[in-house]
Amino acid sequence: MRRDLKVVAGAGALMVLLFSVGPAQALSGTNTVTSDDIIDGQVKTTDLGLSAVTSARVKDNSLTGADINEATLHPRLEFMVVRANGNKVSGTGTSVRNGVGQYGITFSHSVADCAATVSPGDVPGGGTTAVTIAMVSNFGGNVYGVVMKKFDGSATFDTDFRMTLICP
Repeated sequence: MRRDLKVVAGAGALMVLLFSVGPAQALSGTNTVTSDDIIDGQVKTTDLGLSAVTSARVKDNSLTGADINEATLHPRLEFMVVRANGNKVSGTGTSVRNGVGQYGITFSHSVADCAATVSPGDVPGGGTTAVTIAMVSNFGGNVYGVVMKKFDGSATFDTDFRMTLICP
């Protein structure tokens, strides 16, 4: 009798536990998880599929620094600061003096669709220049040519310059 009482008491305790907690519930639907199925803050990076988070799902202006591939931003700026002797002072390309007042500027990638401006003179540590005509030509791909002429167009001459490119 004592053994039967223990079994009945144990079964009763189990029933009280089941009814007080409630029955287990399966997720609604097949292979679906909805917001009410997830504990807040519990979805981790490893739970996401490749390319699961797209631009449309990211809050505007919420990404910074390392989150952004700068190469995808537009416009892209390139620049060069060059001495009259063709030496690069600073910039994103390389420079060479090809002859009197003639320079070649090369960048590491195509700048064929970029708009270029050249401002002669006034490079820090360099000399100032008389009024100058600066001509710039894209030779295709990643190469630009720069020619400096006196304002009257009579002769080429060496001068410091700054070059800026705005690329789509």
